[in-house]
Amino acid sequence: MTLIAFTPNDFMADAELISVWIEPGIIDERRWINALAARVTRLALAENDPVEASIYACKTLGLHIQENPHQIGEALVTHNLELRAQLNCLIQNDPFPATAINSDENARQAMEETDFDRWVELAWTYCQH
Repeated sequence: MTLIAFTPNDFMADAELISVWIEPGIIDERRWINALAARVTRLALAENDPVEASIYACKTLGLHIQENPHQIGEALVTHNLELRAQLNCLIQNDPFPATAINSDENARQAMEETDFDRWVELAWTYCQH
């Protein structure tokens, strides 16, 4: 399975927050959200203490505590209605469905430069608006 770096078009949000690794092809909002949740989970699992990082993220974002880092992407993205609502407000034109065939270099760079703490900080910033 080959994954490419992808950022939805027409979002007024940091690529560090919304970029994902995804299979090429037609991308709808559900595929993008699932890929974003998977990315966040991978970021948490890369932390020195993934459980503590997950608890910290939930506390920071005011969410129900999820201690299982394997489920943290769902908690912080999929089921985080406040973040999802804020992201929807940042769309200029509906970016879905989108077609992605080649990797987006800016998305790749943004993801490589973003760790879990930075992603949580960005999510918190957007949820404060």
